[in-house]
Amino acid sequence: MTRAAQNIRQTGTKFGHLHIVFRDWQAVNSDSASAYSALFDIEASRDASTRNQIRYDVLQAFQSVQVWLFEAPVDKVGKGGKNGFIGQ
Repeated sequence: MTRAAQNIRQTGTKFGHLHIVFRDWQAVNSDSASAYSALFDIEASRDASTRNQIRYDVLQAFQSVQVWLFEAPVDKVGKGGKNGFIGQ
């Protein structure tokens, strides 16, 4: 999408809102802000120039970027059924 955004002759953001969803998030002592920072904070190393450019392009292409962290939907899926499925 960032490559497509570079080919659009429009000033400002090219796309709407980007939602990044992590399902079954289990990292201790982390939140969506720290995940956002891990993804989009600029790295200082010389080897990171390509990754930093991608970060910049994504942030410029989208109106906003939101990171969502979801825990596993249930503790034990299908705990009442045969073969892990309810109703069998």
